[in-house]
Amino acid sequence: MKGNSGNQNRRTGVVLNYLCLIFLLLFYNTAEAMGWNIFLITGIAVALAFGIYTFISIYLRTGLWKLIHAKSEQLDEREIQLTRTAVTQAYSVFAILCLLLFYLELFVLKGSLGALNIASLIYLAHVLPQSIIAWHENTPTP
Repeated sequence: MKGNSGNQNRRTGVVLNYLCLIFLLLFYNTAEAMGWNIFLITGIAVALAFGIYTFISIYLRTGLWKLIHAKSEQLDEREIQLTRTAVTQAYSVFAILCLLLFYLELFVLKGSLGALNIASLIYLAHVLPQSIIAWHENTPTP
């Protein structure tokens, strides 16, 4: 039962981290389009602070960041297979997401990608493989 609790906590953390990213982008892009106000600035600050907190809790403290960014010589066979599978799945999801975002931005919104939107894509590229491991792996990560 304890293993399921840890797995559920990691899943909840992953969802909360992505929600923070979504709210950060919504608040920021709304502020850019409609003008800055205290509500949007507060929303950005809260989303950013809570996003950093969930990032530290889910990716740094669990060792997932270190696992994904480790050299293959430092990993055992199981970890190599785990990271390879996660990176492959993450690449597939990321490529589709990028194409959808670019299509939306260029043809629907008729705008250009802002710096925060691009930074968010870079962040997503880094945490997506770790999120896949956090979501699917039943045992604690190293």
